[in-house]
Amino acid sequence: MMQARNPTIPANSSGVTRHSATTWFLERDWAWVALLVVVCFYVSSFWYWHSLDTSPVEIDQSVYYSRATQFFGQLSRADIASITRDLETGTDARLQPLRPLLVPLLTGATYLVAGDSRSSALLTPLLSGILLLLFCFLIGKEWLNAKAGALAAFVTITLPLVSIISRQYYLELPQAAVCAATVYLLVRRDAFNNPITAVGIGAVAGIGMLVRETYPLFVAGPFAASLVGALLARRGKGGYLRVVGGAVIAGVLAISLAVPFFLPKLAKAMRYLPNVYGSARSAQYHGIESVSRLDLAAAYTYAFGQFGVSIAYLLLFVVVALVLVVLVVKARGRPFSSHSVVGAAVVGAWIVVPFAVSCTSYANDLRYVTPALPAFAILLSGLILSVPWPRWRTAIVGLAVVIGLAQFYAVGFAGDQPRFNFIYSVDEIASQYPGPGSGAVNVKSYMAQLADVATPRREDWKINEILAAIDNRRKQAGKRSATVFLVPWQTGFNPSNFITSASLLKYPLKIRGVGNQTVPKLIAAATSSDYLIVKGKPFGAADVQAVMDALPTLPFKPTDDRFSLPDGSEVVIYERTAP
Repeated sequence: MMQARNPTIPANSSGVTRHSATTWFLERDWAWVALLVVVCFYVSSFWYWHSLDTSPVEIDQSVYYSRATQFFGQLSRADIASITRDLETGTDARLQPLRPLLVPLLTGATYLVAGDSRSSALLTPLLSGILLLLFCFLIGKEWLNAKAGALAAFVTITLPLVSIISRQYYLELPQAAVCAATVYLLVRRDAFNNPITAVGIGAVAGIGMLVRETYPLFVAGPFAASLVGALLARRGKGGYLRVVGGAVIAGVLAISLAVPFFLPKLAKAMRYLPNVYGSARSAQYHGIESVSRLDLAAAYTYAFGQFGVSIAYLLLFVVVALVLVVLVVKARGRPFSSHSVVGAAVVGAWIVVPFAVSCTSYANDLRYVTPALPAFAILLSGLILSVPWPRWRTAIVGLAVVIGLAQFYAVGFAGDQPRFNFIYSVDEIASQYPGPGSGAVNVKSYMAQLADVATPRREDWKINEILAAIDNRRKQAGKRSATVFLVPWQTGFNPSNFITSASLLKYPLKIRGVGNQTVPKLIAAATSSDYLIVKGKPFGAADVQAVMDALPTLPFKPTDDRFSLPDGSEVVIYERTAP
């Protein structure tokens, strides 16, 4: 707090004390400057990481990339009918009927302004990350103070799982940003008392639903905690109707924005959801044995601590929390403000609810819980900034910064085998899991997938060269366009990656491939194509073998266009021999 000027110190002619410059520097609140430093740190590391990475994106990301390029073409032609149809279809009408496509649509719109390139597509996760850091700061500032907000932003971006996802084109980072925006509005003192804030909550919630269908899982708890807190604050003062009215306004607006997209899909969703969550059937869907909920929860909790928030941050959280509990007990229940208690409940519910659901669900890919991890960062920062001794508080902040920088480097820049707790590498962590039949099997697989995208890879999978060779043959054959069937399906080498590259290179090639079809339909799709891209083992999905077995009977012949890939396999382009 700024002190009053000492009247014994003479002032100059302008009325400013002789030591005003030093006083101004020491008494400023530098939290906003700290936030700017954190944002610059994130932006610079983001572009540096991508300057090192030359490999194609993995399968899930490639789907969203290809969707963005399709939306770009439709937006360029103002083809609203096709855009509406694709939005209604989702990423996959059979397997993901509820998956919205607002993020790829916004990326397609970005292409209109910044050009259709991978760098332009990366603006989507980059801007999402910046917004996430901003709202984490605002939540900490509203709940405790601006310093806690700045520290929360730093801890958020250095959590292992967040740092990995923040550089990738997944939906989880935009979802985390919109969840943080929602929680910021819910943690405000006027959350449901101010109609304008209530409208803001509803609008952001509606957008959140259109970012990803699991959005309600992350905000239902904070919404309930904020509403209860607002009602308790009105106890004895009246005004309950105003609070309830604000909640109704927010709910109705959110539902109104989401219903046009989700209502047509409900029938398909009812058939799809039982296959994914919490049943023996869902275990078979994910390719593992049905196990007890206790085994599943134990495996997920272990991976969450190692991979999600890191053991170092987790230990720091526990130690500081215990110290503060002892101080509160010694002070015989030193009272906290009702606003700080409600804020803690809102932020805590943000992570507790999705974590509990993920512990008992077979659809427990670790990255699915990423939108809740900022809550841990905010709670940790709030605990640290609540330490009453200034020197100890400063030392703990310094320790948190050292931990964050060390694990940020260890996760993203330490080489082919990222280390998540300075001690264990990915393989060493995974080796601690039990074998088949355990709930750890699915979690272990997801850990391996995240490790694949954690560090930049200097790999060239020759996608552009393969497409260039096919397009050259198309020109020689005098064809205006051509259909290409990609036989393999694996990370770095799948139809979506080829679709994106063909679009960016402006090649008139229609790419098709293996995926979610019966074997007869796969053979028919391959037979009706102009060219085949055939890759040796490993070639990913199991149903690729059926196409490989049928290859000698198909009307195609191998060409001289051959390419060696980083996994040791060879790609051969086959050309159709029959009309």
